[in-house]
Amino acid sequence: MGDSVQARFPAFPGIGGTTERIAERVAQRKQKSDHTWTDVKAKLADFDRVALLRLSQSLYAADKEHQRFIHARFGLAEDVLEPYKKPLERWLFGLMCSPGRTLLSPKPACHL
Repeated sequence: MGDSVQARFPAFPGIGGTTERIAERVAQRKQKSDHTWTDVKAKLADFDRVALLRLSQSLYAADKEHQRFIHARFGLAEDVLEPYKKPLERWLFGLMCSPGRTLLSPKPACHL
């Protein structure tokens, strides 16, 4: 029970160590992975118009979700929420608006 970490894991010499070494490794890992919008914005500032268009085209071609976002952002899509509205309306109003259903109160207006 009183064994040190190094004694319990001899095949892993990197386990354990001083607090300073651990803090240094964590700081190095953070530097590599924690990029922010400020970092991206600084890189984009160096792009000219052609480079920005190429980047936009690459993002557009990469994924259908990107295309939907760009269409919605620039008002090119009629209604990007339409594929989601019909199932929600059916789920929310389907029981109330189904034919032959009798309600104690007047039938609500259906949106289907």
